[in-house]
Amino acid sequence: MFHLHLPLCIVGAPVLHDLLAAATRGPRWKQGAVAVLLAALAQSPLAVTWRSIGAALNYQVPTPVMDAIQRLAHEPAGRVYTTPHIGTLVPAYSAHRTYVGHWFLTPDYSARQAQFNGLVEGHVAPAEFIALLERERIRYVLLPPATPPAITETLEPLARERVRFDKYTLALLR
Repeated sequence: MFHLHLPLCIVGAPVLHDLLAAATRGPRWKQGAVAVLLAALAQSPLAVTWRSIGAALNYQVPTPVMDAIQRLAHEPAGRVYTTPHIGTLVPAYSAHRTYVGHWFLTPDYSARQAQFNGLVEGHVAPAEFIALLERERIRYVLLPPATPPAITETLEPLARERVRFDKYTLALLR
């Protein structure tokens, strides 16, 4: 369905061409009707653009997340383990890379996202989480408020520093 408009445009182009040619030779009311038709056909991209701009301007990154990212920006570049959503923001505001970032820039995104969601839902054992951190050479971990206490406690011996930003936990690993 995503690309359905392409064959429809190809099929409809000759019809639109004939309609426009007839309208330029026809009476004023016909020219006006064609102008209204073209305005109706072209309004959708304008309306979508208007709504998208409004949504973008109204979007606010939560203050604790931005505070944590600003704190990370002062640390040496490394890999950050965080939520997929926050993972899209970290590289934009710092020199860090993320383990789970934007869907088309992250290798095996679905599996990594599922793994993170499993961690937050309490389905990943702390030992498995530690193994992931070591295997992937992750230097920083930014966990959301919903993270089980067992996971945040697991980070305690690994962290050289642990900082709280409201309900988010940033661990700077050794």
